[in-house]
Amino acid sequence: MLKILFVTAGCLLLASTSSAQTAKTAIQYYDQGIKLLDTEKYTEALAAFKNAIAKIPATKKHYTAPDGRAMN
Repeated sequence: MLKILFVTAGCLLLASTSSAQTAKTAIQYYDQGIKLLDTEKYTEALAAFKNAIAKIPATKKHYTAPDGRAMN
């Protein structure tokens, strides 16, 4: 379930990129997160995915809790 969530988040991340420079950096973090997931390093994977999201500010609005709080 967790892996599906991160793969979905990665798809949203890739779909919303606006420039090649930003996309490359975000994609690198995303790829790192996938590799960490595969080795069951979940805390490190989450950090990599958060870094990927942070590289593209427009995606931050997609990652909020149901009550409207930002998920950090």
